[in-house]
Amino acid sequence: MEASSQTSESRSLGTYIEEEIALKERLFLTGAVRFDDNSAFGKNFNATAYPKASASWLLSEEPFWDKGFFNTLRLRGAFGASGQQPGTTDALRFFSPVTGKKNGQGLFGVTPGGLGNPDLKPERSIELELGLDAAMANDRISVEFTYFNKETRDALILKPVIPSAGQVESQFFNLGKIRNYGAELAVDARVIEARDFVWDLAVSGSITHNTIVELGVPPFYAPGSFYQRHVQGYPAGGFWGVDVSYNDANGDGIIAADEVTVGDQLKYKGPALPTQEASMNSSMGFFNQRVRLGAQFDYRGGHRIDNSIENYRCYVGNCRGLVDKTAPLREQALAQAAFSGFSSNVIFDEPGWFIKLRELSLTFYAPLQWARSMGAATASITLAGRNLWTVTDYSGVDPEVNAFGQDNFGASDFESQPQVTYWTARVNLSF
Repeated sequence: MEASSQTSESRSLGTYIEEEIALKERLFLTGAVRFDDNSAFGKNFNATAYPKASASWLLSEEPFWDKGFFNTLRLRGAFGASGQQPGTTDALRFFSPVTGKKNGQGLFGVTPGGLGNPDLKPERSIELELGLDAAMANDRISVEFTYFNKETRDALILKPVIPSAGQVESQFFNLGKIRNYGAELAVDARVIEARDFVWDLAVSGSITHNTIVELGVPPFYAPGSFYQRHVQGYPAGGFWGVDVSYNDANGDGIIAADEVTVGDQLKYKGPALPTQEASMNSSMGFFNQRVRLGAQFDYRGGHRIDNSIENYRCYVGNCRGLVDKTAPLREQALAQAAFSGFSSNVIFDEPGWFIKLRELSLTFYAPLQWARSMGAATASITLAGRNLWTVTDYSGVDPEVNAFGQDNFGASDFESQPQVTYWTARVNLSF
């Protein structure tokens, strides 16, 4: 049995000034500035300031506005700066203890735990948002639209270091500039409202583009990833690999090793993070809202996923592309490239899009007399299922798997557990 403990201290000091102005309850203005200092900053960096400003105009309350179909219409905009501080010990040089034995006696020593960076400072983001909020059809339909443009400077990037630096493999730096921009749309509507039946529908979606505008150093692999690199002019942590081509010279429908050509230059394959997201929530009430049926669908797309577990199977000679003559020719070619060891940069990238029935639920609200017989004010019972159905082109077990857990850029399938399908039953009582 082993036991260990670790203590990390972090201290923050901050203050802010904010002013809000409302003009005739139609125009709302806000301005503020925040000052922050933190012990996680490098010793060569001092406190920083984050300003912000926002405006909101309730256009539908102006005397000249003819509401008509629109009940309310609000225009809004905001501009501000924010920051992400480094980790508690990212800027510090420190050592980690190690133990061992020699001639039966215990030994104690230290090894480099972190190289630190005295110039490390917070990641700074400046964002502009423009949008509108509207309600229409007697408030049965609401719409929210937002355009955003966010630029992040001095991004906190974990960069590999040269082996001569010691046993530490990577170090945090403030590098370059990253831009994220896109749009979000949300529509919430009561589609049907009758005496015994109600249908509510909510749809939301977003499109996001991510680009490394400036990197400041030569391209490098994202630490902990297999084929993802940070390259200027491309999405952060995008997939890179060599091209694999083939020619079924004898026309037998089987790709042999000598019919495969592997390139020698890394090529961009696509982003690792979804560029398109959407969600739909539908809720129906029956029998005067006594029974409610709900469903949620999620969509993610516009990105790639690395099927590294299939790559490994082919490398050891145990994948469909090597043993099944009916496998697609491209799959056979990739399998031969991996098995024959043509290049370590052969990537099994596939489209990562999917549609999932994320949740399905059925709720029964008991009559008041039933609840009172149990000493409660209200009572209901809900049966719900999660991750029940998936549509995707991905050939692996699940397009949502990630061998690197919650890593910012990791998006590879390697011995990963898929999303769990499960059912729950819940009884709710209020008193």
